[in-house]
Amino acid sequence: MMKIGIQSLGSVDRTEGERPEKGFRAIRDAGFESVDFNFESYVDFRYQYCSDGSCFFDKPMDELKDFFRPYKEACENAGLIFGQGHAMFGPFPETEEELQQFIKVQKNVIRLSGWMGVPYLVIHPWVIRRKVGRDAEFEKNMQYFRAFADTAKEEGVVICLENLFDWVSERAFEGPCADAIEAKTYLTKLNEEFPGSFKFCFDTGHANMMGKNIREFINILGDDLAILHMHENDGVYDIHGIPFTYQRRWGARTIEDWDGVIKGLADIGYDGVLNFETGPSFFTVPDKLYGAAARYMFEVGNYLRNEIISYRSTNEPR
Repeated sequence: MMKIGIQSLGSVDRTEGERPEKGFRAIRDAGFESVDFNFESYVDFRYQYCSDGSCFFDKPMDELKDFFRPYKEACENAGLIFGQGHAMFGPFPETEEELQQFIKVQKNVIRLSGWMGVPYLVIHPWVIRRKVGRDAEFEKNMQYFRAFADTAKEEGVVICLENLFDWVSERAFEGPCADAIEAKTYLTKLNEEFPGSFKFCFDTGHANMMGKNIREFINILGDDLAILHMHENDGVYDIHGIPFTYQRRWGARTIEDWDGVIKGLADIGYDGVLNFETGPSFFTVPDKLYGAAARYMFEVGNYLRNEIISYRSTNEPR
């Protein structure tokens, strides 16, 4: 049975200084069963390439575990699971030293994922095709993912690539894996070298910005699709909005093709977590309305789950 999940961003960390128990209980009370843990929320992006100790994840593992133990225990005590997680990301490092430092701390995030019981960890490919070209971007990304594939295998964590975009002069352009065939090329090559170590996280909002046929994209991914980032936008900006709340004109249907999401996931027999990456939208919600907003998000998930099951049951080969 598909579980319904939501990212920790916007829920666990709504109030600065609060213990995490409150946030995980709020997620549970809204009906969710799974949490997408945002490791990237705990690092200052200005220092993530630094080797002087200023990067949050550049600490001994014992210290990092001490910090995250309350989150691990709060999730368990609330009766939730960590269905997936999200690692750090950013612009391509300026020097080889910075790149190697980033790989080092990224391995710490992978180790924490294994210890916390996070089965899938999203790690973004580098978006650098405007500078070096598509082919060189592919090769640099292959080198990057190879660098921590063994660590992920040791920890029992599957690395998930994601369909990305590049942002230039207030416009979005395709980034790595924005095309389903390119995404399959990445996964095929990586899994030839590291069998079963790489899967895919399909981001519905990014696909919407790129004008992709969502059902077709999902069908091409097939069994390589392991986890989801579900959210909506206006087709231009990566807003991470709440589904079924955006339209182009009065009386029009929602901008994002949620029917394509439903049918695509039914087509491939998806049975993973229906995970919402809508934390930024929750930051706009007053504390007194958070519970209502979270319950609505869960009901959207429940609706999608029921529609997927219904479509699958009525369209199975006879």
